[in-house]
Amino acid sequence: VVDELLAQVSALSGPDASRQMARVSVLAAKVDAYRLSLVAAIESSEVWRAADPNGTPASFLRQEHVLDQRTVRSDLRAAKSFGRFPELQRACLEGRISREKVDVILAFGLRTPQRESALGEFLSIFIELAQRVTVSDLKKALELWADQVDPVTTARDEDDAHYRRELHVVQLGDGVKLDGFFGKAQGMRLMAALNGALERQWRDTHKTPDGS
Repeated sequence: VVDELLAQVSALSGPDASRQMARVSVLAAKVDAYRLSLVAAIESSEVWRAADPNGTPASFLRQEHVLDQRTVRSDLRAAKSFGRFPELQRACLEGRISREKVDVILAFGLRTPQRESALGEFLSIFIELAQRVTVSDLKKALELWADQVDPVTTARDEDDAHYRRELHVVQLGDGVKLDGFFGKAQGMRLMAALNGALERQWRDTHKTPDGS
């Protein structure tokens, strides 16, 4: 089916391509939901024990399907969530919410026991919101929610980010390379300060003879 669709792309008009884009987004969400269902089936069937009696679902997915640890952890968390939150599973199977947004909801919602206990009550709101906003805006909304239901952890995360701050400066032949980490608030202030300084420097070096 995908091969046939690929063969037709060159003949699509702009409006047709836009309509197909919307359709593909729904199909991609459904395929991701199907993939998570397969992960759940692999875990529950214990097929991983046949490969290694001392293995785990995670080790099986890493070795058999060449997945990194982060992907495996995310897959197993999302697959388990389908059993706990049928509403979330239904939204995925119907193609209403993408896998990326599912991961965002679960990353925030299952971060602590306090959030986890409150997630079910707010899940329908998050699913509805996820269908209307970008991933970055969804994260902002979940950050605000987390700060209300679990302010202690939110403050601890900010403190941890402060102590992890770092900045590396490398002199290159044609410039300077910066690499670092800062908490969100600190990072925004740093970006504002850098942009302001660079803008002033550009204006100073591009002044006309009359000073304008």
